[in-house]
Amino acid sequence: MRRYTSLLLTAFLLFILVVAGSAYFAGAGHDDRTRPLREIVVYTTLPAEHAAILTNA
Repeated sequence: MRRYTSLLLTAFLLFILVVAGSAYFAGAGHDDRTRPLREIVVYTTLPAEHAAILTNA
């Protein structure tokens, strides 16, 4: 049993590291849905006059 203690401890620490890393990279606690949308960028091949009409609509 003594020889499995270090293996079990290493596996547990690796598991904790993976869980913490996943939470960090997933953006836990970071919510962009609460901020209002301020602008939209649209790329188009339409002439500027037509794009202005669509912007006002």
